[in-house]
Amino acid sequence: MKIVLVSMPWNLLETPSLPLGLLRARAGACQQPPVMIDYYGNLRWAEYLLERSSGAITTEDYSEIANWGVWHGIGDWVFAGVLTGRPDFHSADYAQYLARRRADPGKSVAMRGYAADFIAQAAEEVLAQQPDLVGFSSTFQQNVPSLALAQHLKRLQPSLPILFGGGNCEVPMGPALHRNFIFLDFVVSGEAEVAFVALLDALSGDALSGYPEISSVPGLTWRTPDGGSVFNGPAGMVPADLVPSPDYW
Repeated sequence: MKIVLVSMPWNLLETPSLPLGLLRARAGACQQPPVMIDYYGNLRWAEYLLERSSGAITTEDYSEIANWGVWHGIGDWVFAGVLTGRPDFHSADYAQYLARRRADPGKSVAMRGYAADFIAQAAEEVLAQQPDLVGFSSTFQQNVPSLALAQHLKRLQPSLPILFGGGNCEVPMGPALHRNFIFLDFVVSGEAEVAFVALLDALSGDALSGYPEISSVPGLTWRTPDGGSVFNGPAGMVPADLVPSPDYW
């Protein structure tokens, strides 16, 4: 099994993704350890903006939205038009919202014009790895960019399993995301050190048909063959000895 783990905007540019590092380290505990590939969509987005804007949108502009824009959801708004399929989705309303709060939108309007093409490029780059599963870690402003890319991946390759996890997937948010976005196959709520290994073992074994093992993965929301959404219930605390040192290589 080959897995691509994705960290989308607006993860900081200066540091690697701790969730990706932890999951990469835990993957070695699988019965059939998978090939793990990291895709840092945040770095690709910053590079893309700098190149496509001929230097007009800099890494400092990215960091302004990543660090400060989180308080107003600016980073999510940049990708909202891609996710909804409506380029002008609430553009006027959002501008009024920011004006009322005297919040500087930075270069978010210009960035939004590049978002759709970037998502298409990112999907091609992920699929070029020929993954058997794509997993997204979503925290703070990563929700809408991650959903936009996941949706595009499903359009291009409907059979590709999509997994979501991270802070934005805590109960009740994780099951709600799964119910509302049909292109999400699996969502993990809570710490994933145990659930990630259990899910991969279930998917790589003969138990996949009928999901007898998936139904016991802690914190997992999964989809039945008829499209229904099933939540296995909250996961418990992860034993300290199962929390690894992150693997960033």
